[in-house]
Amino acid sequence: MLKADSTYGKTRIWLVNIAKEASLCRAKYLYLLTPPELEKSNKFRKPSDSDRYIVTRVIVRLILASYVGLKPEDLQFSKNTAGKPELAGGPHFNLSHAGEYIVLACSTAPVGIDLEFVNQEFRYEDILATCFKSNEQQVIGNDENPRRAFYYAWTRKEAVLKKEGLGISENLPGVDISSRDGLINLDVDAKHVLALAYDGKYPPAQIRSFTLS
Repeated sequence: MLKADSTYGKTRIWLVNIAKEASLCRAKYLYLLTPPELEKSNKFRKPSDSDRYIVTRVIVRLILASYVGLKPEDLQFSKNTAGKPELAGGPHFNLSHAGEYIVLACSTAPVGIDLEFVNQEFRYEDILATCFKSNEQQVIGNDENPRRAFYYAWTRKEAVLKKEGLGISENLPGVDISSRDGLINLDVDAKHVLALAYDGKYPPAQIRSFTLS
C-alpha cells in the first residue's frame, strides 16, 4: 500500500499493473468514481477496457491524495487552457497507459509521460516519413534494434507534447527530440517502454510500483 512519503522536490513515476489491481478497485474503491465515471465504466464492451478505466481513476486519486494530505474523494480537479488536467493545491501530474500498465508521473513542475507497448506486428516503417524528421529517421534506421528505437523516439515526442499541453496529431512531426534536456527513456519490461519529459530542477527517482494489497 502507498506510504505517505510522496514529497515534492522530485519527479516520481508510479507503475500500476491493471489486472492485479482491478478486483480490489471494484470491490473497495468504486466510491471514488463520480456518477458519470461509473456510468461510463459500464459502457465499455470489453471488461479489460472497463478495468483500465476504473483502475486509472482510483489509483490517480489515491496517489495524488497522498501528496496533498486530503481524502481521495475530496480532490478537486480542473483543466488548464490547453485542456490538461490539474489538481488544485497539488503536484503537476500526467498519466499514460498501454498493454498491462498504467503510469503516473508527479512533479513540482509540469511533466509529461508516455507509455507504449512494443508491438512486434506494427509496421512502424510506414509512418516514419510523416512523423519524424530525416535525422530522426536515420537514427532509428541505424540502431541495432530499430523497432525499439522507434518506440523510444515516439514516446519522447509524446512526452514532450504532453508536458507542454499540446495536441499530439498536429504537433508530433515538428517536435525536436535530438538535443533536449529533461527527456529520458526507461524500459518498464521487455514489452513496454516509456519516456518522461520533466523540469531539470526535479530529476526523476526510480520507477515505483503501486499496489493496493
